[in-house]
Amino acid sequence: MTIEASAPRQGPRAIALVAYGATKIIAPWDDKSWTIWSLNDAYAHFATRLSALFEMHPIKHYTDHAQYVEDHEKRMSELTCDVWLAFPNPKIPNAKIYPLEKIIPYGRDYFCSTLPYMIGMAIHQIKTYPNTFLPKIGLWGCDMQLTSEYAKERACVEYWCGRAEGHGIEVVIPDDSPILKAGYRYGYDQERVEARKRILDARDRDLRVMLEGANRGLALAQEQVANLNGMRSEVAFMQVNLTDAVPAGQAVSIVHNAQGVRTEMIE
Repeated sequence: MTIEASAPRQGPRAIALVAYGATKIIAPWDDKSWTIWSLNDAYAHFATRLSALFEMHPIKHYTDHAQYVEDHEKRMSELTCDVWLAFPNPKIPNAKIYPLEKIIPYGRDYFCSTLPYMIGMAIHQIKTYPNTFLPKIGLWGCDMQLTSEYAKERACVEYWCGRAEGHGIEVVIPDDSPILKAGYRYGYDQERVEARKRILDARDRDLRVMLEGANRGLALAQEQVANLNGMRSEVAFMQVNLTDAVPAGQAVSIVHNAQGVRTEMIE
């Protein structure tokens, strides 16, 4: 991994914020017109270059080896790029404490994950150091599908993207990311939405019919299995009575398993 100074030597650059989602693979890793910011232990998993790392969790969280690489704390202390922490940690003397009170005025005190802190910091850096950073940010790996555990954090990320645009900053979102996208334009696309709804409703009806048929088949199959097991028990009983292997007066248990039928003496 290449560690870069957060302040580029050759002109201002845009800021790429890269998280763990699928679109991280198309982040501008090789495009030097972008400076790369990431989070947590990204350096150990996918980051190929880095100029800032954000670790906004409590110390006891990011020193939990079940959730992070084992030497995360030590490795952060060895990074030469900017390392931003929410809380002071004497074991990471190179880190800077996140300037929360400076960031809140760019929007509001609304932070549901690390990404909003990163966007807020990007706004601050762009506004404060226009010769270092272009008024442009991009989000890769910040996908937050509505069906994922990150869905509850998505609104906050989109809010801070809106705040960035409100400050005159271009926000780049890859086509494959659902961030800042909707399936339709309310009102204007009503006919298309209604047509799509009719298609989905029809498909749902077809699937319900298929499911009902499958459940009926399952019930019949379960009944057949029970009948067949009963018939095997009858056959096993007759097999036992065809031999003198069982002493008279002793009870026999018939046992079915995957290998067939066996008899067991009941003491």
